[in-house]
Amino acid sequence: MRIPSYLSAKIRDAYINQLSETKRKRTSEELRASGSEKAKVDEIILSSRAAEIHKAEELSKKIPDIRQEKVDAIKEQIESKKYNVNEETVAESIIDLFR
Repeated sequence: MRIPSYLSAKIRDAYINQLSETKRKRTSEELRASGSEKAKVDEIILSSRAAEIHKAEELSKKIPDIRQEKVDAIKEQIESKKYNVNEETVAESIIDLFR
């Protein structure tokens, strides 16, 4: 599975917004607590959804963009003149892209 660039940008933006919100909350909590004790540890808390998105993004990076075995099989069919193309199906697919 490959995540389109526009979707990965949305995921990244959501992640950054969540981090910013967490930082703002943390800062306001630290300001309230600064009179009695100072914060000793920085911590980032991610929602389970953000963690799932991060994991999916990492897994998608490991998947190759090209399935070489499928490419090789089609090349072999083309070279042996056994690869048949249904022109109507191709034309319908192209038209569907613009609908």
